Amino acid sequence: MVKKTGLCAIFLSLLTQGVLSSWAAWGPSASVSVNSSATYADFGRSLAIDSSGNIYVIGSIVETAGGDNIWLGKYNSAMVLLASVTINGSGNATDEGLAVALDSNGNVFATGYLNETSGGANIWVGKLNSSLVLQASATLNGPAGGIDKGYGIALDAGGNAYVTGAVWGTYPGERNIWLAKYSPSLALLGSTTVNGSGNLTDIGYAVALDTASNIYVTGQINETSGGYNIWVAKFNPSLALQANVSVNGSGNSSDQGNGIALDPGGNVYVTGFVTESSGGANIWLAKFNSSLTLQATTTINGSNNSGDAGTGIAISSTGIVFATGYVNETPGGNNIWFAKFSPLLIFQASATVNGNGSASSSDIGAGIALGLNGDIYETGYIAESIGGTNIWLGRFSPIDSGSPNIATALNPQFITGSSTTLAASWSNAGSSWIAVLTQSGFTMPLSSGTVISNATSYANLIPGTGYNFKVKIATEPDTSFTSNLISTMTLQTP
Repeated sequence: MVKKTGLCAIFLSLLTQGVLSSWAAWGPSASVSVNSSATYADFGRSLAIDSSGNIYVIGSIVETAGGDNIWLGKYNSAMVLLASVTINGSGNATDEGLAVALDSNGNVFATGYLNETSGGANIWVGKLNSSLVLQASATLNGPAGGIDKGYGIALDAGGNAYVTGAVWGTYPGERNIWLAKYSPSLALLGSTTVNGSGNLTDIGYAVALDTASNIYVTGQINETSGGYNIWVAKFNPSLALQANVSVNGSGNSSDQGNGIALDPGGNVYVTGFVTESSGGANIWLAKFNSSLTLQATTTINGSNNSGDAGTGIAISSTGIVFATGYVNETPGGNNIWFAKFSPLLIFQASATVNGNGSASSSDIGAGIALGLNGDIYETGYIAESIGGTNIWLGRFSPIDSGSPNIATALNPQFITGSSTTLAASWSNAGSSWIAVLTQSGFTMPLSSGTVISNATSYANLIPGTGYNFKVKIATEPDTSFTSNLISTMTLQTP
């Protein structure tokens, strides 16, 4: 059953939600939350943005009639709710929307699962127009009639929809990765399944396409060596497997790929989590080329050394990487996590959002998308002080991407100076920088280049001469360094 919901059916508030730790060059977050009831759990799972800047968020809310229903909301760029709709399966039990994508005509494609009266959860794929009126839908029941779910969806240039998820297998406890292709009217055109060598739970969580309609999927696969490994695969448009790779964390336990995106050059970025031998799961990001050869990887460990995960990833037109997920902080509980990386996954900045719930409650970032004018939008859910979790939509806005004011933000300092050598360092090690040395009174650099650290040094300088040293984030477009002069150092005559 499809039901339109008005503003009176939910609680909607515009606010700066919870506690935000932000950084230079990015403004504070504005956010909205959707609450169906004071004590129930409502979840935001995924979002997509159209060419006019409207934001479509999918997830689930708890209705008074019982059970969770698929919820889809449309917001304008100011995050004002324009329309929403709920979908309730015939079984009147738990139904969830898990992913959303838009075609070039503004139609909305979504996937998740519905509980049907015949029992069990079935994969659901729906098509709605831009006013959120349902145009078509399809359900799929796996061969074993158990719990089948669609987790990720992506569209090609012709409006065909590619959906990944999991279907119940023929053996007890077995679930197989599932990938299917649907026409624009949601006629099933083909499907394939992948069963890991461990013959247990294998799930596809996210899907993305390149310009040639090759399909990239990430998720988890159970291997015979034990545990679950991150799985990344490439299929051609006919759903034939072309390449795949699995990643096993040092803890040889549970590892999972949750989000996938491609840059303009066809490189594949994946986020999820790996379990390390030291204990606990860490956020994991990786870059692969189009043949799935690993190019770079990094991990992030929250202060509580427990249960951190990346859930969504987006890439800008210049290759800047934005990721969301959650980190477990030392006061307890999970906080929404948002971070920015260079194209080589060199960390640049991060922020966390803590809801108004208890210190041990969970706030989760689940989906991320790039908006117009450089804004970054995220969805997920937050725990409120009155109990339960609410769907959350947040916006991060750049203040001045062309002049990051590194001198103020990073508080760099020279640490040594001598008759012929000069060494400098600045805070925030691990980012990629451009460092420039000039002689006082001259504009032509004596030295200019990228530094993959937070320190550099210069030799064979002239005693008694002044030098200017400047540094900026390598990926920022500003080349004038107008706000990034750090210091003038006059060397002493021996």
